[in-house]
Amino acid sequence: MKLHMYQIKALIYETTDGVYLEVIVLFFFALGFLVLRTDALNSSRAKLGKSKRASRRASAEFDLELRKTMELEAAVGHSCAVLRAWRAGQALAPTPKDLVTILAKAFLDAEPDALCVEIVDHIRLHSQDIRNSFVAMTLLDTVARSGDAGILLNLWDSLMQRAGVRRTGRMYEVLLAGLASAGQVQKVREFEGQMRREKLKLTARGYSLIVKGFLKNGLVDEVLDKLSEMQHRGFEVPSFAVMQFFRIAAAADRSSEMVQAASERGLQMCQDAYLVLLEDCIKREDSELAKSLEQRARDARLLTNSLSETLLKTYATLRSERAFVLLQEMDCRGQAPSESVCVALLARCVKSQFSRFAEEIVKSCRARSIISIPVYSALMKVYAQAGLYDKACDLYIQVGQDGLKPDPLMYGCLMKFALECGRSELLHELSSASPNLDIQHYMTLIKSAGQDHDVDRAFEVLQQLKTSGLHLDSAALNGILDVCAKAGDMRRVQEVFQELKKQELADIITYNTLIKALCSNGDLKAAEATLSEIEDAGLCPNDVSYNSLLNALVGCGKVGKAWELISRMERSGVAPDQYTISIILKSLKKVSAPKDVERCFELLDRYTIDICSDEILLTAVLETCLRHKLVRRLGTVVAAYERSKLQPSVPTCGVIIKAYGILKQPDKCWKLWKELVEARSREPTHIVHGCMLDALVCNDRIDEAVGLFESSQSSAANVVLCSILLKGFASSHQPHRAEQLWRDMRSKGLKLNLVAYNSIIDAQARVGNTNIIYEVLRDMAAEAVMPDSITHSVVCKAHCVKGELDKALESLRTVQRNGLRHDAVVYNTMLDASSKQRRHDLFEDLLLDMRKHKISPTNFTLAIAVRNYGRQKQLDRAFAAMQQLPLEGAFLPNQQVYSSLVSTCATNDAPMEAMKYFREMVEAGQELDMHRCEELLRCLMSHDGLHDAVEVVNAVFGLSGCKSYRDAENISVDCLESLLAKISQQGFTDELALPLLERLRAQKPSFSKRLMTTVLSASPKAAGKRRHWA
Repeated sequence: MKLHMYQIKALIYETTDGVYLEVIVLFFFALGFLVLRTDALNSSRAKLGKSKRASRRASAEFDLELRKTMELEAAVGHSCAVLRAWRAGQALAPTPKDLVTILAKAFLDAEPDALCVEIVDHIRLHSQDIRNSFVAMTLLDTVARSGDAGILLNLWDSLMQRAGVRRTGRMYEVLLAGLASAGQVQKVREFEGQMRREKLKLTARGYSLIVKGFLKNGLVDEVLDKLSEMQHRGFEVPSFAVMQFFRIAAAADRSSEMVQAASERGLQMCQDAYLVLLEDCIKREDSELAKSLEQRARDARLLTNSLSETLLKTYATLRSERAFVLLQEMDCRGQAPSESVCVALLARCVKSQFSRFAEEIVKSCRARSIISIPVYSALMKVYAQAGLYDKACDLYIQVGQDGLKPDPLMYGCLMKFALECGRSELLHELSSASPNLDIQHYMTLIKSAGQDHDVDRAFEVLQQLKTSGLHLDSAALNGILDVCAKAGDMRRVQEVFQELKKQELADIITYNTLIKALCSNGDLKAAEATLSEIEDAGLCPNDVSYNSLLNALVGCGKVGKAWELISRMERSGVAPDQYTISIILKSLKKVSAPKDVERCFELLDRYTIDICSDEILLTAVLETCLRHKLVRRLGTVVAAYERSKLQPSVPTCGVIIKAYGILKQPDKCWKLWKELVEARSREPTHIVHGCMLDALVCNDRIDEAVGLFESSQSSAANVVLCSILLKGFASSHQPHRAEQLWRDMRSKGLKLNLVAYNSIIDAQARVGNTNIIYEVLRDMAAEAVMPDSITHSVVCKAHCVKGELDKALESLRTVQRNGLRHDAVVYNTMLDASSKQRRHDLFEDLLLDMRKHKISPTNFTLAIAVRNYGRQKQLDRAFAAMQQLPLEGAFLPNQQVYSSLVSTCATNDAPMEAMKYFREMVEAGQELDMHRCEELLRCLMSHDGLHDAVEVVNAVFGLSGCKSYRDAENISVDCLESLLAKISQQGFTDELALPLLERLRAQKPSFSKRLMTTVLSASPKAAGKRRHWA
């Protein structure tokens, strides 16, 4: 019979209904009994384990007294005592974990060589207690921090091999960190490979430790590799590590390179990294990198307001036009810089003299109604640094219009600026408006009176100072003394000086001011007496004392006494300074002897004075180098300027541009010009315009010069610039452009001066345009501009170019009839033309005419005469001219003359005479051009002068100990081959040809192999030499 489920349930229920409660109670009773017995069993087992461990510890406890000794001795740095205490107890018990670091440091300090042996032996002795990863990592970490990679590697090997410690990933990371910190790049790579073979991977902490070690050693490339690898593994790269990476890249001058490399590898840059790089941009004046960083920040959406402000500061310091764009963007998005940031930006503009951007910042502040006294004060400093004192003073009116009141500091600054630009009325207005005047304000008023040479006003200010209750010191009275000195009031000078002496207030400034007054009055004897009186008063003359008297002596032309004063200055222990050098360089304007120039620069070099420390000194040195054509020193001076942080004034910029022009560096001329005009917003004077124009003309940048000339807005300067541009057209053989410029100037109604007219005539004379020349002469007559000797000389040149020697002679006679001063230039032009046209009779007449009119011949005259007599086959007359003309002109024959004479002898078959003058050239350090060298070699070969020919080749290539010629490589190879062939034919191969080739081979000219094939086959030793040279 089948039972349904519900029937089964009903049956069970009926059966247990009476005992249901008893069954439940019995079940839970049994369950509770079982639980209680299990807890008791576990408790007894735990107590047994604890008792066993406690007994083991008790039996291996490190001696407490020794432990305390180790801790105390370690605290006072007694490493040897620490080791003694440890050794006393190390055999009996394992070292406690908290003493492992102390023990390792003691070994490193006292006995580093014993560390690995003794500690590992100790671990092996107590392996059950301390042979674990914790102790091993503690030891490795301590040794790694010491930076000794050798001990670290020995410890690692000992722990792994002798102690049997199992390697773990964290132990590897500690080891790698120590090796990275020691700069062991190769070892780091080796152990990383070992980790990979053991299926272990670096954690983020491991990467960070390695990067930290590489950063410590400045390993730029290795740090980048690790950071990239870390990011590739999915770890977050620490911002600090990225920042430090770019910091060491900047220190290694690799900022741009590493920014590009990081971008290529996808390394994310943080805000701090941008700040580090922008600091480096400022340091290296790299505006292009700053722009690149800005773009990267935009692309990465990291251009926050803070970073934008930092970029603005960078652009302001670097005078970058990008600053205007970024400031406008910040204004448009409502994140314009705050007032404090604007003040900081203006401070950056002070250093860079970026006045245009400073004005834009103030404009932005005014538009946002945050204009304040600190903002105006900062703008005033910008103007003052740039020398724009008038603009700084004009801000006083704007401050009032904006409803602001200057503070005492601003009043003081404005008074100084008013003094600098000579605005006496504003100065008095400021002194009246200032709430309280201090001693410095009164001193400014006294100086203003000195500018105006107003002695009475100075004494009025002094009286106000006395009644103000302020302490009257020597500075105020010295100021009054200076006013009297500037005004030339020697009576009051003496009165104030005696008053200072009476009150015992006379100091070195007092005596220096008196010396200046006496020098200005021309009383040099009294000034020298005052210099001696300083020592009698118990004072020591300083550099100002000597420089004041030195300046007066140089001004009077007493250069000898000036040098005597410098010697006295040095004997007294006062070193010449930049002002001393500037003053003595002024003397070279009146004295041009090379020894005087050399003496001045020797003084400059002896005291290693920084020529860029003073703008006046820099200008004086540059002008001296330019005047005396000291090109090498000029380059050194310009290089020193480029290394300095000097912001030159407008006139100084003109001198530097002129120097760049002489040094053939027109691109640097443009760079300085743009910095002056665009970045610093300064208006160049017509002199600076002329310097820039002349630099471009002298460097064959005539089209750029024309562009600059046309952009000039100063009509007054156009006449001055015109002659420079016309000179450029003349030198570049563009007479049509010179003519067009002249006609344009006439159409504008501008009157040209004599220099401009001579430049036009010269441009036409070079191509023989006599029709234009006479039209210009008629224009000169109409403008009442009288021709001078240069004008007639150029007219003579024009006729000579056309071959019209008779007309040229007529122009020369006109100069002589008018009594105009003329020199050898016009004669040289006519002598050269008459020689070329074979007018030998005229040539001799011109030489006689020079003697008749006492015109001294020049080297150019002598070179023309030598070539003329050479054409006539009259060597004796050429030699006679070589003896006579230098005596008449009081000059020494130069390289051009000797070259002409050697060539003349060679073409007239006079090899002995040619070699005589060639040797004189070699002794004088002069070089013969390659064309004339070839003429000489052919002459010597035709007369079998092979030894002399080899001597010439030796000189050309510097094979005999002298310096090789600059254009030695341009010599004809055919000529040398002919010489070597001639030597071989005459049987001198072994004596002359082979040694010559050996020397040439050492010199390595480009054609030496070709010459070898010409000679080697002709010699019995050829085979051996060929193998040797192969």
